[in-house]
Amino acid sequence: EVSRYGKDLYFPLDGDRLLVVNLMLTGRLHWSQASEARPKRTFFLLGVDGHELRYSDDRHMGRIYYVRPEELESEIYDRADVVIGTSNLAVLNYALGTQEERDRRPIDDNYMRRYTNRNHTTLSQVLTGEKPGRENDAQTTLHHNFSAGIQFAAVGYLVYRYARENGLGHELPLEWFQQDIRN
Repeated sequence: EVSRYGKDLYFPLDGDRLLVVNLMLTGRLHWSQASEARPKRTFFLLGVDGHELRYSDDRHMGRIYYVRPEELESEIYDRADVVIGTSNLAVLNYALGTQEERDRRPIDDNYMRRYTNRNHTTLSQVLTGEKPGRENDAQTTLHHNFSAGIQFAAVGYLVYRYARENGLGHELPLEWFQQDIRN
């Protein structure tokens, strides 16, 4: 039976495996006849009795995992030797939506972890040398970014620095990256 946990959809598969799908902003699942034309930017197909479960995503942001149940969040945290996070601050647990919607929220440890201040090493502490990350090759590291795109910012900075050092590229107008989405 398909279930939902937070923003993740869990599809149980044979062999004690799960397909975990997080659609993010523009991801879409389509249940179609296998013979039907596929949507643009279809990245994943799962064939079932002449049908296909298709995943398409215009922004390439969604995630699909093929995991065993013991590979889900709490078990992964427990197995990591070093946990590095983007921040130690908790995400605010806003009381949005109707009471019925709030009552449907998960309340187990995995979900509530995001609303609890943490005391682990942050990525900025590792990058500045304030604290070590992994101290030997035998350690397993878990980086939990709490839905922040910090990895994109880090890689973007490296690309920017390389381009500046090599005289590549040119300035882009700031207004290209700003928009007024209010009426």
